[in-house]
Amino acid sequence: STTPSRQQQATLVPFSFFSFLFETMSFIGRILLVLPFLLGGIDHALKFELFSKTILPSVWFFQENPIFQEYPEAIPALLGIAIALMLLGSVLVIFNVRVGYLFLILFLAPVTAIMHAFWRDLTNEAEQIVFVKNVALLGALITLFFNSGSSSNAVDAKKAAPAAAGKKPKKA
Repeated sequence: STTPSRQQQATLVPFSFFSFLFETMSFIGRILLVLPFLLGGIDHALKFELFSKTILPSVWFFQENPIFQEYPEAIPALLGIAIALMLLGSVLVIFNVRVGYLFLILFLAPVTAIMHAFWRDLTNEAEQIVFVKNVALLGALITLFFNSGSSSNAVDAKKAAPAAAGKKPKKA
């Protein structure tokens, strides 16, 4: 048996430091991105009754909309949907599954407009700041949603690549 040359050894080890660094930092970045959603979803789930019976009914949108006056049970149902979108979206984004970004977008867009409507009280600077931060998060989520499928580490991309090449995707 002969010892492989350096060139042969290099091809035997398909490891690239930069690829590893990219994958690791992308993973850490996704965790940091979803942390507010994950913690918020857990907090809202643990305080479900407080939010659904006290906080949300006092919000202008629910007070001024006759549907919620006639069907107050719709408020806890919407809160349940919001919690599910936050938690499921967060977990999916951590693993770079494209639909996770969509879930967080579907949660954040209406919540930003309803819960942080700073234009209703222009003296409330805290709401203006939260609104602008949420809009920035929306921009990041939209960008990642449209770019995640092309990422080499995206779960969706790994499933789609064999199909594009005419092969059956491997089961995860």
